[in-house]
Amino acid sequence: QAEDGIRDLVRSRGLGDVYKRQGISKPIDISGNPLPYSPEVSYSVALQYDTLINPGVVATARIDYYWQDNMWSRPYKGPRDGIDEYDNINASITFASVENGWYVRIWGQNLADDSNVIAHYHTENTSGMFRNEFLMDPQTAGITLGLQF
Repeated sequence: QAEDGIRDLVRSRGLGDVYKRQGISKPIDISGNPLPYSPEVSYSVALQYDTLINPGVVATARIDYYWQDNMWSRPYKGPRDGIDEYDNINASITFASVENGWYVRIWGQNLADDSNVIAHYHTENTSGMFRNEFLMDPQTAGITLGLQF
């Protein structure tokens, strides 16, 4: 019934030719489809170990793992809408003063150097139907110096 109502609306407004030019033949039923960018399962696990390396300095080693199930970028679940599952590993070692508030952190992100697609969007055929993809940041590493007061 909803489809008939939309068809009548298209006829009454004279929009049939516009929809035909845009490749729209009938309404798309998306009931029951998952929300965009909502994987069914994702999880994160972290391991952290702290140790006193001398009377005034604590060393903290940490590794983080994240996994995300596949998901859809749009509610239509079309062939162009899927985003594959991916995972990520980050790690750091921090040396911190117990009394003075300074710290030094050596860190690495995306240690596997994966180029996973984490999001994308599509434009409509009126603007070329191109697809923009957003990739996970490349493998990076660094040193952070800090002072807490």
